[in-house]
Amino acid sequence: MEEEMLSRTIKNDDTVDVFQLSTAECNYIGVETNKIRILSAVERAASKTKKRSGILVIASSGRTSSGLEGV
Repeated sequence: MEEEMLSRTIKNDDTVDVFQLSTAECNYIGVETNKIRILSAVERAASKTKKRSGILVIASSGRTSSGLEGV
């Protein structure tokens, strides 16, 4: 996942806290903004699991969270 600029953690925009994502989620940490290219990166990473996957790419201008496990 790391070679595709994907992370299993996220940083809360309101704090310096870092949280673990669930096993089915990842966070894109690169500079690419084209959703099709990001989708391709996620598809490459998902194909390495040899499991069926469904992928949804969402652009976000920020986030806040509750109940996530800290890292």
